[in-house]
Amino acid sequence: LVVNEYRSTTRDAASTDVAVDFGNYTFAMVRDGDDWKLDELIPISPEIPANVTAVTLQLNEFAFGFNRSDIEDGNFAFTAENIGKQDHQVIVVELDEGVALDEALAQQGPAGEDPPGVTTIAVAGPILPGKQFNVVFEEPLEPGNYALICLFPDTEDPDGTPHADKGMAADFTVE
Repeated sequence: LVVNEYRSTTRDAASTDVAVDFGNYTFAMVRDGDDWKLDELIPISPEIPANVTAVTLQLNEFAFGFNRSDIEDGNFAFTAENIGKQDHQVIVVELDEGVALDEALAQQGPAGEDPPGVTTIAVAGPILPGKQFNVVFEEPLEPGNYALICLFPDTEDPDGTPHADKGMAADFTVE
């Protein structure tokens, strides 16, 4: 955990920017008696470098909307906008040759473990309704097959079925 900046707005509320293994966030805290409690976790969207192509990605129940032809090569980033009513995430995975997205989804194992033939490249979220977030890769993606997945549970479904199982999964190719 790396604290990048500390800000205090009142004696009973504070926030700090932190870098953790799963991304950069603002932790908003409130005082409850003598204790400080986490009030809100706000993802900090990275900037898209000038030499990287921005590809628009819309998140909705239960689909990713984007133009695959906007991905000309691996030097791109997604500008994700949640136009839906539920929180969403963007998980970018690489699929080994011969591994189909539907097969990979059917083989999901315990949380935090990739199924055989799948490698997680990036995870962004939660992306709240009406918010935007940039998904920027550390280096350009190599040619190959990739997919976008949202594994958040459907908050309208009593079983909490993951969004991906309701269609929020899409594959794309980098030439």
